[in-house]
Amino acid sequence: MKNLKGVLEMAFSSIIDNKLRYILTLIGIVLGISSLIAIVSLGNGVGDDIKESIMSSDGTRSISLTFNPSENFSPMDNTNAFNDSVIGIIKNVPGVKSVEQEFSAITEMKIKDKSVVISVNCTQKSNNISMSKIIDGRSFNNHEFNKVSRVCIINKTLKDKLFQNEKAIGKVVQVADKPMTVIGVMQEQGATSFMDFDSIYIPRPTWSITYGDDSARSLKIAVKEDYDMKEVSKKVVDKLNKTSNLDGRYEVVDMEKIAKSVGKVSSILTGFIASIASISLVVAGIGIMNIMYMAIIERTREIGIRRALGATSKNILFQFLIESIVICLIGGIVGVLLGIGLANGIAAIIKIHAKTSFGIVALGLGTAIFMGVVFGISPALKAAKLNPIDALSYE
Repeated sequence: MKNLKGVLEMAFSSIIDNKLRYILTLIGIVLGISSLIAIVSLGNGVGDDIKESIMSSDGTRSISLTFNPSENFSPMDNTNAFNDSVIGIIKNVPGVKSVEQEFSAITEMKIKDKSVVISVNCTQKSNNISMSKIIDGRSFNNHEFNKVSRVCIINKTLKDKLFQNEKAIGKVVQVADKPMTVIGVMQEQGATSFMDFDSIYIPRPTWSITYGDDSARSLKIAVKEDYDMKEVSKKVVDKLNKTSNLDGRYEVVDMEKIAKSVGKVSSILTGFIASIASISLVVAGIGIMNIMYMAIIERTREIGIRRALGATSKNILFQFLIESIVICLIGGIVGVLLGIGLANGIAAIIKIHAKTSFGIVALGLGTAIFMGVVFGISPALKAAKLNPIDALSYE
């Protein structure tokens, strides 16, 4: 321990004596480590946001039931996939709290001569948009749920694209080539709304005249608190597939599986981008190697004196290797702090969140130590192999 303390003191003394040279070398390490930390923090944060958005849905214990038709399935049979009989069967499954038909469609809208993909969602009385989500205008009323009314509610991002700073209430938009009057603007839901389609909401009676049919696209099944959602899902699917005469299969959308898949893709992309950013660390490492070789040349007589006083080759090797690690570790600490600040700054600007953990900090510091060993070992070996007599006579 005493020997290690002496080596560390020598390392810091050397850095202080040549601070300008080391500061210039440290810039490359700091930039490389900070880029790595920022990318990984932002990537993890975005991945968590996406998974949370997928899993949270509307915050209820509900599952989404879809029908996957076979090749021989007739489109005319689509109205039977989620009819009252099917809903009745589902309601009899233990654990099912309620069943609700879901209507939604993905379509295109022209905005300033550009085609924008939007999501058209059907709203019913039971899931009417809460006034707490409305930031301008109003929600749908009873009259609009009982009679066809060409009205709609749009989300804020779509409002900004369509009308910018103008007021949207009372303006007319085209939904599936049908004119709709905007009566409300709602705030986006979830932390990752930038991943979602721009949305338009229309009341249930308006759906029929807009798309020409009353066919539900899926069923939303609410599960009672005391029941396991996966078990209830399996019972519903098994019962429907046994009793159904339709050519196809009922399936439950596994949001957990989708979230894990999306998270895996996000991790791969983050790792790929981080590996590209890490190339700068190789350049910084070469700089460390170069400065260590210069230090050995300048301190050749010092090495000779230490050898003459009894220092072994291992002592010299250890001295210069520790010095290389200390230099890289200083750059790593500064880089980690800068990277965390950079990630949080970028996250605040683009409205996402950065996730910094102990593992990310350990990654930054571990990378710095690894660089110190890899790029310091060659100069340290050279110093350890110097002939003591030649080193003492070096001018």
